Amino acid sequence: MQKIERIMAIILALKKNKKMIAKELADTFEVDIRTIYRDIQALSEMNIPIISYTGSEGGY
Repeated sequence: MQKIERIMAIILALKKNKKMIAKELADTFEVDIRTIYRDIQALSEMNIPIISYTGSEGGY
């Protein structure tokens, strides 16, 4: 899966699910967790609002 396809799929996954953690996204798309962090950063740079929650109940 190319980066743009994965980023679009991340957007759809986050819209569909109430909250997901980066590890779940990484497992879903079979990529390293750091790749998910970079993709989320890319979404932010595209002015696509991604709300993140910190702590033990954290996620996107």
